[in-house]
Amino acid sequence: MPGEKRGLSGKRVRLGIVFVMISILAAAFLLYFLPFPDERAQAHRAVSGAYEVIAGLGQFVSEDGTTASLPEEEIRREIREFDEKADRCYAEEFSAREYYKWLNRDYLTRTYKSTVDYIVKSGVADVHTPFLFYSPGRSQMRLRGELTGWNLRITESDGKYQISCDYNKTPLDVRLVQEDGIWKVLQTEGIRGEPEIVADEGIIRDAEEKSREGKLSAEDEAILERIHAVDEICAKKYDTFSEALQAAEQIDFEDFNGYQLEGV
Repeated sequence: MPGEKRGLSGKRVRLGIVFVMISILAAAFLLYFLPFPDERAQAHRAVSGAYEVIAGLGQFVSEDGTTASLPEEEIRREIREFDEKADRCYAEEFSAREYYKWLNRDYLTRTYKSTVDYIVKSGVADVHTPFLFYSPGRSQMRLRGELTGWNLRITESDGKYQISCDYNKTPLDVRLVQEDGIWKVLQTEGIRGEPEIVADEGIIRDAEEKSREGKLSAEDEAILERIHAVDEICAKKYDTFSEALQAAEQIDFEDFNGYQLEGV
């Protein structure tokens, strides 16, 4: 019996040692591969900024929807601020960084002198990144998840102006590298000139069906009503740019997000 007790005690000691070693290895793994909170925040800012760079190509502020009414100094300022943001969010080796700068400059100095394709507002509603770790080693980070973005613009056709509202979920597969002391986007799948989009039509359609059946909550009914109100604004054609701009500025993207109805 004393021998059995000593055997059991020895097993407990060995199991305890194994448990401690596993805990140490797990902690080392987490410290080595998982970024610290401030670096996670940098990664989120870089990815959000990368999306905003693309969504904001050719963005400016004017009273008639063209750059013809802007002084050259204002156009140069818009170009400089865009270039600075592109450099802040994209690494030097990112293949399309200089192309985005060129395209924005071309929009502001040539295309949008006479063509109205006016960005009223654009931005990022949410970035969800459950998969974010150092790879390889600590020299790069790998990020996977999804980004919800939005864009509100006015276009002109045959003398009439129309508003379009787009909000989308973009799957993310991003590599980041540290440059100039901050993390920047090095390579992407899912953030391009035309990002892959998770369609929302089915979400709205399902919510409308449940509304007809009386199965939608009061909160979701209110969201659906706001979406329909925005659809009415976007369905109209306006005689002047100022009328379209005034209507567009009523739209708040915090109220206009069909993904809030997903899975209701």
